[in-house]
Amino acid sequence: MTTDANFEFRKTAVLRCTSDNPGSKVYWESSNGTRVVALNPHKPARYEEGANGSLIIWKPSRETAGLYYCCQDSASGKIRKPANFFGLGC
Repeated sequence: MTTDANFEFRKTAVLRCTSDNPGSKVYWESSNGTRVVALNPHKPARYEEGANGSLIIWKPSRETAGLYYCCQDSASGKIRKPANFFGLGC
């Protein structure tokens, strides 16, 4: 289950996601299907995946607003749950 979220510019924001299967790994994708969190440790991170399945967005802006998907791979395939991320005052 995901929750839609509003954010204020330059204040850390969190999108939450829970899994029905506690053993599976939760990760996040953008609306175009690209994994949100870069796996390159040398690139400054704007996004971070929390241990509890949340997506932390540092210093959100108009560019980070939009549709995200909380994803989980299971034996029956990939599960994608949408979450809208809106800026206040846009």
